[in-house]
Amino acid sequence: MITPRVGWAVAVDFYGYPLGLVRTTDGGRVWRDAGPPGLAGVGLAAAFFSADDAWVTWSDPNSRAWPAIYRTADGGVSWSRLGPIPISAIGASAPDMVTGRLGWVTATLGVAAGSTAIAIFRTTNGGGHWELIERTDDIRQASGAIPFGCEKGNAVFSSATTGWVGGTCEGGGLAQFWVSRDGGRTWRHQPLPQPYGTGMLARWCQCLLTAPVFTSPRDGALWAAGLPGPPARTDRMSRS
Repeated sequence: MITPRVGWAVAVDFYGYPLGLVRTTDGGRVWRDAGPPGLAGVGLAAAFFSADDAWVTWSDPNSRAWPAIYRTADGGVSWSRLGPIPISAIGASAPDMVTGRLGWVTATLGVAAGSTAIAIFRTTNGGGHWELIERTDDIRQASGAIPFGCEKGNAVFSSATTGWVGGTCEGGGLAQFWVSRDGGRTWRHQPLPQPYGTGMLARWCQCLLTAPVFTSPRDGALWAAGLPGPPARTDRMSRS
């Protein structure tokens, strides 16, 4: 919910298949269709920034066409189709906008043997044009790029310069948490503290780390699974 009465959602069926965008103006009693007509399915991703402002990405995993971007500024009454994401992709994130003009989209290029190829695009003119700023695949292994190995999620930005990417290595590996301080052009691994005790999380970690969710440029949280638990107790029972 954006306000106590106005909110957005992606409606899904029993199996979690996205059916389209819906919006309420009465605190959730009634939800009405509010998305771009005809868009449904696994290629639908949406982000909501105010009671009236919403963005949608539509991609077709079968055709690998360029993902399309839509925006409404009037609560879904009308939608504008903006510049496409200029790359063949099997999926793409909803735009992650830090202002009405500055934002990012992460395109998924393919998945193979537990590794994900992604490309990150940035707009500085409200979605009219999207610039490729990072591409990670099995061909490009340049310094400052996110490595191809392991699965990766979507980039999330907490400010105009700072962004984050999380992920997982199913067979174990470097804890997948990456940070950019220059708007997504270069990335480095971000160590994390141990969930219990002192020290840093081991470099070899069969764990899942999500990108963080921020409530301000400094305050945020991430979700993790498969982290090491607390040390086993070594208490001995006394015998009488």
